[in-house]
Amino acid sequence: MVLTDDERKKRKRERNQKYRKANAEKARGRSRKWQNENPEKRREAKRRYNATEKGREANRIYARKWRATNPERNRELARNYTSRNREKVSERSKRYRAANSEKLKEEKKEYYRKMSQNPAWLIEKNRQGRKHYHKNIEKQRVRGKRYREENREKNRIRHKKYAESESGREVHRKWRADNPELIRYYANKSRRKNPRADTEITKIYRRSHRDCEWSGCDRSSGTVHHILPQFKYPAYVDGDYHGRVGNNFICYCVFHHHAYHYARAIIRKEKKHNKLLSFLWSGSDTSVTGWAEENKIPINALEIELELMFVHFKK
Repeated sequence: MVLTDDERKKRKRERNQKYRKANAEKARGRSRKWQNENPEKRREAKRRYNATEKGREANRIYARKWRATNPERNRELARNYTSRNREKVSERSKRYRAANSEKLKEEKKEYYRKMSQNPAWLIEKNRQGRKHYHKNIEKQRVRGKRYREENREKNRIRHKKYAESESGREVHRKWRADNPELIRYYANKSRRKNPRADTEITKIYRRSHRDCEWSGCDRSSGTVHHILPQFKYPAYVDGDYHGRVGNNFICYCVFHHHAYHYARAIIRKEKKHNKLLSFLWSGSDTSVTGWAEENKIPINALEIELELMFVHFKK
C-alpha cells in the first residue's frame, strides 16, 4: 500500500509521541540539549508556534496560571511596564474605555452596589474622596462649574430635593442664625432692585376696591396688581398712568392673581412671570394654598378651575 506524504508525516508524529511517552526523561534531556545547541532555531520555532491560534491560546492559558500563582511578581512587572510605557498604556486604556463604555458602567455599578453594603468601605471611600477633592481643589471647581452648566435641570432638582430634606432645612436655619447681617444686606439689595408692590399707595387703592375685579369673580380682593408690570414699566409703579390716578392698579383675589401670572408664564412663555408661579401658589403668607385653607376651599377644585380657564388657549 502506497502512503501519501501527509499520511507518512502523521504516522511519524504518532511514533514520536508514543516514544516520548515511554521515554519521558530521556526525551526531555535530548530536547534540552538540542535547545541549548540551537538557540536561534528554537526562537524561530517558538515564533512560528505563537503565531498560530493554538499557540496564542496556549500562551493565554499559561499566562493566567502564572498570574494566579505569582500575584506579587505579576503586580511588580505590571507597575514596571506601566512606568516605562505610560503613553502607550494610556492610549490603549482610552481605546478600551471608548469601545466598552456600557460594559464598564455596568461593572462599576455592580461593584459599588456590592461594596456599599460594607459601612467601613463607604467611610474609607468618602475619606479618600474628600482628600482627593482638597488636594485638587482648583481642578474640581472647574469640573463642577462645567457640569452645572451642562446639567442645569439636574442640578436644580438635586438642590431642591436637598433643600426640602430635614438636613437641608437644618443647614439653612443654622446659616440664617449665623449670618443675620448678610441676610439683611441681601434683602435690601433685592428691595432696591425689585421694589415692593404692597406700598402705602396700593393699600389706599385696596380700601376702595374690596372685590376681585376679574370678570365674573365675586370673591374678596387679596392683592393689588400692576396692569403694566413694574419690572418693565418702573415709571408707573405708583399706579398713575398718562396723568390719571390709580389707573395702573387692579385688584385680584389671590387665586386670580396667580392665574394672571400663570397665563403670562405658561401660555405667553414670559420668564419673568414664571419665577413668581411657585411663590404665589405655595411660597408666601398670601399664597393660594394658604388662602384656600383659610377659606375652606379644596385646592384640587382650584386646580380644576385653573385648567378650565386656559384649556382653549393651550390648544
